[in-house]
Amino acid sequence: MTSKNLFFKLMKEDGKRRIWAVALASLGFFFFYPVVAAFMAGEIKSYSDYAQGLIKYNKRLSDWLSFHCGMTVFLMMVSSLICGLSSFSFLNSKSKVDFYHGIPVRREKLYVANFLNGILILAVPYGICLVLAVAVGIVNGGNPGLLCQVAVSSYFLHLTYYVLCYSVVVAASMLTGHLVVCFLGAIVLTFYVPMAIMLANAYYEVFFWTFESNNGIWEQGMRISPVVEYIYQVVQHAQGTLSVWDACKAWAVSLLLAASGCFLYQKRPSEAAGKAMAFSVSRPIIRILLAVLSALGLGIFFWSIRNSMGWAIFGILCGGAICHCVVEIIYHFDFKKLFSHKLQLAFCLALSCGVLVVFRYDLLGYDRYLPQASQVKEASVCVDTLNQWVSYGSTQLGKDGEYIWEGESSWGYAQDYMHYQDVENLLDIATEGVRQTEEKRRMYHAQNRYGYGPAMDEGQESWMGSQVKICYVMNSGRKVYRSYYIQFDDSLRPAMERLYSNEQYQRGTFPVLDLTADQVAAIRYRGQHNKEIYLGRLTDAEKKKFLETFQREFARLDMETMRQEAPVGLIRFAGVLDEEAKQKERERDKVEDFYSQYEYNESGGYYEYATVYSRYNNEDFYPIYPSFTGTLECLKERGVQARYIDSLDVREVHIYRDAHGTKYATDDPQEIEKLKKVLVAERLLYYNPVFQKENLEVGMMVPEKYEGGTRADTEDIEYRNLPAAIPKGKIPAEVQKALEQ
Repeated sequence: MTSKNLFFKLMKEDGKRRIWAVALASLGFFFFYPVVAAFMAGEIKSYSDYAQGLIKYNKRLSDWLSFHCGMTVFLMMVSSLICGLSSFSFLNSKSKVDFYHGIPVRREKLYVANFLNGILILAVPYGICLVLAVAVGIVNGGNPGLLCQVAVSSYFLHLTYYVLCYSVVVAASMLTGHLVVCFLGAIVLTFYVPMAIMLANAYYEVFFWTFESNNGIWEQGMRISPVVEYIYQVVQHAQGTLSVWDACKAWAVSLLLAASGCFLYQKRPSEAAGKAMAFSVSRPIIRILLAVLSALGLGIFFWSIRNSMGWAIFGILCGGAICHCVVEIIYHFDFKKLFSHKLQLAFCLALSCGVLVVFRYDLLGYDRYLPQASQVKEASVCVDTLNQWVSYGSTQLGKDGEYIWEGESSWGYAQDYMHYQDVENLLDIATEGVRQTEEKRRMYHAQNRYGYGPAMDEGQESWMGSQVKICYVMNSGRKVYRSYYIQFDDSLRPAMERLYSNEQYQRGTFPVLDLTADQVAAIRYRGQHNKEIYLGRLTDAEKKKFLETFQREFARLDMETMRQEAPVGLIRFAGVLDEEAKQKERERDKVEDFYSQYEYNESGGYYEYATVYSRYNNEDFYPIYPSFTGTLECLKERGVQARYIDSLDVREVHIYRDAHGTKYATDDPQEIEKLKKVLVAERLLYYNPVFQKENLEVGMMVPEKYEGGTRADTEDIEYRNLPAAIPKGKIPAEVQKALEQ
């Protein structure tokens, strides 16, 4: 009982010593929560509709009380620094250390009392003011259930990451003996790992040409910081993906840091008060870590300016020497100690120069790396040019009631859904990527050294260039990432066709192949410019037949067909939210008097209207090729003729060899009809990046459409230029003759 009373007496006396912190926290939280809650309530009267005002008030107040309130995060970080520095500030004074250590109480008990007080100083005022804010909200008509739920969850979450940040500051207090040095130490412990990760990422980005940064490893490394982890979890909460397990891990790390601080306090010599560092063994470790980081940081800075090894080494020497000298001054509080550890300085500079040389000349063979096929379990591969048109994501209903398109990257989708196992074929592509990368590196550095570079080896003409990203999943479970920019020639055609036709590649690239009929709410066809057709009155069986027919024909599509055929239209298998967003947009168009053309065809059963270019309105379309006979037949059964060029009212055609060269032009209806049988829509070629076309500029002049149709007054008619293309080797004779003149 005596021991317990002594413990609480220690906490009470420490609270008296830090009554200023209690007052500061209470005042800050009072204005931050109850006062703000009352202030927000005054805005309810500004709405003519009281119910609408209450809805807005509930939303604003719940957002302010929630875990993702940025101002609260900032307040917690500042409070953790203040409370952490003040909890053991007596350790920075020799007289106070002698007084506290003269008390007949064990150090660990004194440590726990002060440590807990640093938490309670914030937790109690924060909790009380949060309750008052909720009470103010309820009195003004707020939703009690919503406000209480938000307040309770945010209280425990904010307190979780406050304790994490606070524990780091306390650990810094145990390692140092001076208030200013303790502050600097807390900054170093908080941000050293993220800074080192960012620097390592910069070296990989600059010197390794096949480096793929979007692999998750760097993000996980950045989170080894209480502040970065705090912000990361706030963002996750705002997106609705916060993990309780992450909060539990934060508490575990906080307990580990608290225990480490207690251990250090037990070992800390009393004479460390007033000194920069409490433990002499930690001095060289921290000095070397900071000097190497500074040296490499200034080295990459100078390299980025001049791309010169000389300037990079100059940056390393300056950065390492300056940081080393500053740390020595802080350690000893004496300018005469600038170079008191010359050997350590030489080691830091030599180590930094060695790291630079390893990266600059790729001594470890990072860019040349190719695994053995037997070592790889499976892989993900993303060829940007082939899937640049594919939509990844879905339409979502936002918190504000608006529909938005929440997309994801093609590379992220491939990593989640692709399990490509034809490793031998993938290594053939990667081998060419390594060869081209080494050639480009040779040219690049020769250009920087001599002002010009040697020409690359002449090979076959490239028919496609693309960024190719690969993730090898090794048999051990380890993931290895590489990225190449490859110019594809005929030698790689078999490998690329084998890749594109692989079912595992297709399912990891084209989301439509994994759709099921019950996910489809409507089918939309887009053909003629700015026109879309809604296929109505489809039974579940008809939707299933339509979807499965398209999936079967799309999966059979090979690159040889794509080289010769251009899409004749686009199709979208829309979901429920897609259709809800579409309907809301139509209603808004009518209210806001936007131009839209709506027609209902009783026989065909479809709407046809001018599309509005919202983000979700242009996503998820897939091309239909002339060889998709089954899909075209399904469209025909619904009264839709998939013929983009044929359906256009073309009045003139202009064909240019180049901007300043000869041109062919005609407004003869017969000549135009002949050309329309050859021309393909340039707009639709976006969906076919490997289509072989002539290097010509082709424009089709079509009349603008108005609410009443095409203007009858031909003198006042306006035209739109629709770009087109001519397939490779199919230039009509009369056009070829005109262009050669």
